[in-house]
Amino acid sequence: MSRCTEITEESIRTLVDSFYERVRKDQELGPIFDHAIGSTDEAWEPHLQVMYGFWSSVMLSSGRYRGNPLRKHLSLPPFDTALFDRWLMLFAETARELHNPELADLYIAKSAQIAGSLRRMMEAERQTDNRLEATVQLRSFVEPRSRTPD
Repeated sequence: MSRCTEITEESIRTLVDSFYERVRKDQELGPIFDHAIGSTDEAWEPHLQVMYGFWSSVMLSSGRYRGNPLRKHLSLPPFDTALFDRWLMLFAETARELHNPELADLYIAKSAQIAGSLRRMMEAERQTDNRLEATVQLRSFVEPRSRTPD
């Protein structure tokens, strides 16, 4: 297979399809994505369409993506944010396999920026949630409880 030498809608589609095929087979990421998206090709189609638009917007400035990645990721059941490293590794492997080194490096740099931002914001959001939960728990110790007559 010859490597892509320019970024096009078609090359983005190939990258997204190849990458998520790897994700679905991955022992660490596959179950998380299956839980969030589903395990059938039909269930995956809407997600892939969103990802085509997302990467088109990132790499071609097409403006096709209109979502909020942080909100989407925060709505997922909690997962270990260290899995972003696994995601990045699979993405880099796919980008290098399909693109010449210069284009692969562009994709890899963008994916690292995006994953890093998502990871930091998700961790900050979880810390805020944990602080709120701790405050509620602390208040339960210090606030007077209503007493029922004996």
